[in-house]
Amino acid sequence: MRVKGISEFMDRCPNDKFFKSITMIYSLSQFDNQINTNLNENESAYSALLSVLKYYKNIVELDSSYNNSTLEEYLELSEKEFRKKIRRL
Repeated sequence: MRVKGISEFMDRCPNDKFFKSITMIYSLSQFDNQINTNLNENESAYSALLSVLKYYKNIVELDSSYNNSTLEEYLELSEKEFRKKIRRL
């Protein structure tokens, strides 16, 4: 499954300890956006990735030893840079 927005994470981190749960959160958020909102593909990906980042922050709070370089990179981007990156994925 190749999904806009999460493809970079899927390529870089297939063996990540939270890979399945992160891709599930992204996919379910995308599905919810398609059913319940009028968001275009980029906005839907942005919204879904925000859900993933919120989940990632919660994981890090519970397990401070866990780190994912791709998601950390996303957290460091400004909103404008983050939206631009999503458009390119």
